[in-house]
Amino acid sequence: MGVMQALVSYVAVSGDQIRFVKAGGHRLAFLLRLPLILVAATTLPLSFQQLLSQLNYVHAQIISTLSASQLARLLRLPLILVAATTLPLSFQQLLSQLNYVHAQIISTLSASQLARAFERRHNFDLRRLLAGSERFLDSLSDLMDEDPSFLLGAVRCLPLPSDVRDTITQTIVQSCSKHKNLVFAVLVAENHIVALVGLKQYQLHHQDIHLIFNMVHASESFKTAESWTPICLPRFDSSGFLHAHVSYLAENCAACLLLLTIDRDMFFPLQECKRNITDRLVPVAPPRHPSHLQHGARVGVL
Repeated sequence: MGVMQALVSYVAVSGDQIRFVKAGGHRLAFLLRLPLILVAATTLPLSFQQLLSQLNYVHAQIISTLSASQLARLLRLPLILVAATTLPLSFQQLLSQLNYVHAQIISTLSASQLARAFERRHNFDLRRLLAGSERFLDSLSDLMDEDPSFLLGAVRCLPLPSDVRDTITQTIVQSCSKHKNLVFAVLVAENHIVALVGLKQYQLHHQDIHLIFNMVHASESFKTAESWTPICLPRFDSSGFLHAHVSYLAENCAACLLLLTIDRDMFFPLQECKRNITDRLVPVAPPRHPSHLQHGARVGVL
């Protein structure tokens, strides 16, 4: 298969498209239906049109089974992701981990930026765009090894008395209500959800929440200063970025607050919003290493 891809790429460099190859008694026909490359090889005296007709039927059968949209999602083009392990993991477990790696890459770049890079140059070295963000992929790999919630499609919720959680949620709602471009407010502690507030028409998928956990887990700088950072949440919108005001509620406090907005100029209004929340929440904020964080996981989408 690698040889076929090399032939297609070699001809494509000159702006052409490979269609037919005759080598001795062998005839090869190529049908490019991206993201698929279909190849028919025969020693029979069939014409190019006959081989092409057969390839079109093969392609139609594949689409009949999967659908074009399903196929595109599975292949994750323009990227080719490979997982190799000596552990007794199932195909579905490896596929789940690759989906998270793909989501982390999209979270850093956005799908549209990734597509533009490879449209300009098919052999683009992605490491140039990912430079400086390797720690997020390393952190994600560690979390997937340690935390079963990734495998379960689950989100861990910090166990709290219902009245305490209600107080936290209402405080966030009241402090943020005047900011119409604020999409989500998320309070997390040690990879657990404490509270999640968002516009009624939107929900956060568990995969996006895991990416938020990973960003906080991999960024020590959030502990020392308020930060303003772009983040793409692929299940929410893979084509663009949200802008996140990220800060811990207090020194030596495990609770990290993320205020996510579509407005890139809202740092100072959200900074004031965070201060209002902090003034009221610090007395009930979780300690740095809560002993009960090892219990409970919520399966599905919050």
